[in-house]
Amino acid sequence: MTWFRHGTVSGSYTGTSTTQLESGIYLSFVLIIEGGIESIKRLVQVTNLIII
Repeated sequence: MTWFRHGTVSGSYTGTSTTQLESGIYLSFVLIIEGGIESIKRLVQVTNLIII
């Protein structure tokens, strides 16, 4: 949830209101990062099973 706080803070600093498109891109970017972290965790679990 800190992602959203950072986004609103930076938006207020620049003084520009984020458009629908910008917020959409930002949300998808966050989702991709979170999805990447989840897939990395799964990969680690799978490799651990193979190694053991």
